[in-house]
Amino acid sequence: MSSPAEARRKRPLTETQPSRCPKQRRAAATTASASPAGPSSPPRSPVKPMSLVAPSSVTAGCYACHLPLEANQAYQVRTEPDPADPAAPFFPHLAQQRHLPAPVCSIAVCRFCYHTLADQWQRYERLSRKIDPLQREYDTHNFICFVCSVRTYRKRLHVIDVKDFPFLTSSHRYPEGALLICDKTKSVVCRDCHGTLNCQFQDYERWNLPVSKREYNWVTRPPPPESPEPCRRPPDTVSPGRWTQ
Repeated sequence: MSSPAEARRKRPLTETQPSRCPKQRRAAATTASASPAGPSSPPRSPVKPMSLVAPSSVTAGCYACHLPLEANQAYQVRTEPDPADPAAPFFPHLAQQRHLPAPVCSIAVCRFCYHTLADQWQRYERLSRKIDPLQREYDTHNFICFVCSVRTYRKRLHVIDVKDFPFLTSSHRYPEGALLICDKTKSVVCRDCHGTLNCQFQDYERWNLPVSKREYNWVTRPPPPESPEPCRRPPDTVSPGRWTQ
């Protein structure tokens, strides 16, 4: 007659295997339910809301204003018509202003140039007398401040959050060409208005003044002359990677 210890040693191996813990069982069940029977279908690519809106991972210099691109703030725009969507915006002048080593159909621009290009394209499209897209001219150097309406240049641009200044979209009258970007959550303003409004906003925050009772003041000042930059040859190609200053 076998002793209890010998009986335990003689049990089949399947009886001595430890059972799964509840977490392991739940994980296995989840995996099994997530894996459909039969061949798996390829993942569907996300649908772009507009052909022009294409955030890019490339972060070289902006092809329009030649300034550095901010991280995750690069957009791709086409320089020639899109065969799949003839109505999509395209900007051939961007390819003509550079001596590129090879023809390109799309280039990377910063968020300010992207939105002003899109705005100018839409204004061309609204004209009763149509202008050939190949003959259109675009300005990516001069911008209109959303607050004071002054014409300023690319280096003096800033953004402010509309949620902090709700009057911008409720009662403020802004001129044609002023930009609301990022799904109309931010407005493009000049450097003077950016500093003035933010100082007043911080004072109101310290006083706990309700948003409905806040009033803002600003002064329209023409920008100072643009200081010349050292002559730097802009990049001819867009290289992947993160921009570092």
